[in-house]
Amino acid sequence: MTKLKSMFSALAVFLLLSACSSDSSDSYDGFDYSGKSTIEVIGRVLGTDKITTQNRAGKNVIGLYAVRSGKILSDATAYDNRINIKYTSLSTGDVAIFSSAKEIESIQLKKGSLDIIGYAPYKNIIEDCKYPLDLNKPEDVLYSNNAKGLRAGEQANLEFGHVLSQLIIQVIPGENVNTLVGLKADNLSGIATKGVLDLSTGLVLVDDQSVNNLKTTVIAGPVQANIQTLILPGQTIGNAKVVVTLEGKQYVWTPTDDVTIESGKIYTYKMTINADGSWTLEPNGTVTDWTEGNVDDDIEVLNPDESESGDIEDPNEETKPGDDATVGEEVVVMNQTFGINDGKKWDLKYYEFDEKNEFSTSGVTFSNKGSKVAARARVAFLEGDKHIWFPAYDSSVATPEDIMPTLSISNINTQNFKDIELSFDMTGDLRKSDYIHANFIHVYIDGQKVKTDDEVIAFDNYESAYYRVRVKIDKSFSTLEFKTGTENYTGIRLDNLVIKGLKTE
Repeated sequence: MTKLKSMFSALAVFLLLSACSSDSSDSYDGFDYSGKSTIEVIGRVLGTDKITTQNRAGKNVIGLYAVRSGKILSDATAYDNRINIKYTSLSTGDVAIFSSAKEIESIQLKKGSLDIIGYAPYKNIIEDCKYPLDLNKPEDVLYSNNAKGLRAGEQANLEFGHVLSQLIIQVIPGENVNTLVGLKADNLSGIATKGVLDLSTGLVLVDDQSVNNLKTTVIAGPVQANIQTLILPGQTIGNAKVVVTLEGKQYVWTPTDDVTIESGKIYTYKMTINADGSWTLEPNGTVTDWTEGNVDDDIEVLNPDESESGDIEDPNEETKPGDDATVGEEVVVMNQTFGINDGKKWDLKYYEFDEKNEFSTSGVTFSNKGSKVAARARVAFLEGDKHIWFPAYDSSVATPEDIMPTLSISNINTQNFKDIELSFDMTGDLRKSDYIHANFIHVYIDGQKVKTDDEVIAFDNYESAYYRVRVKIDKSFSTLEFKTGTENYTGIRLDNLVIKGLKTE
């Protein structure tokens, strides 16, 4: 999971096709290689910050259809056989640039006007303009049908919206419940899991015979747990149910209002559980648009590009990472986001860091080892996102080498895992400098320094965004440390720390 801060909006992606030329002689064999007839579509992902765009770009593979303006899309009415044309992007900036996977399949037009319909992610086979949906293999699905009346050489702005919806159950500790760490909720039951997206209308047609259990994602911290899953629109949820367990007690969530699910919405319900096994439900849920970049409470949004489906829970003394996994399965050992702030300025000072940190990963110890490392959130930066702060080196202050800014995490359990990957997000306070390098954060595994990349993190792309560092580790370890030295002349932020690997036994 990469962190997409809660409650979302319509997504826009834009495509750049062939370059233009004034030489009409380039047109032959029915295809205009000059580009004069090519429909151009250029723009940025709307409603997201740059890091979200960067994470999507390079992975985006979308499908496009073209139809004469005003006609209803079908395989028979598709213009010039432009049916499910594959477009890809390798862009890593805040402007996503796409082109046809095969140049000769680019959408072109000489006379009249076209409507373009798009979807993501791309599928090789789509029958009768019906995109199959199966939430047993959850992935976000996007759809666009706003690009209408396009003429040769014009630009089309495809605004993609979320087809699916999200159900989020916020669990709050009640009487005599001290922490929600260790809370489990394996499945959402009682709703349909399969259907199709009709690309001609944008409507979801639900398979009423596909009612089954859906795996949930659980993110549990001391004071709140979020139980999340993608759900199909076009159905009611009156029969939905989630069984929640904590410290041997069982609680049952069911909706008190039987609403009909709409595309691109987030349905959030709150539940309070008590140590005696009782619980209370708020009478009605809240409905908000699934808008990238919105922030509300501590909701972690499913990231379709990088999410881990199923049970993602913090390791603790009773349950070790991968206990329920099979050999060869990828397991998330740690997924530490450090939290989402409520929109106010927040600081965990360096002198209280060890005593008062309440990060969600249990069973491990976080420490700054007496250094100036703190945790903070600023409203003006990444919308209040909580993160670790490595202060800039100050040559006027005598700082012993052994207490240079340090984040230490110990008691990490990576036994019986291979192909371990560590990833984290970082950026500097780039108001003080045009760039830093990714290796300005030094990484140590059990006291041994490991090599990281030397990517330039420049102001243009990372003024208000993170760069993701990935490190392959070839052995198990229990202690992880991050340090900064004299080259840290801006101050550096660290967030979204993930450790995952393949189970070996």
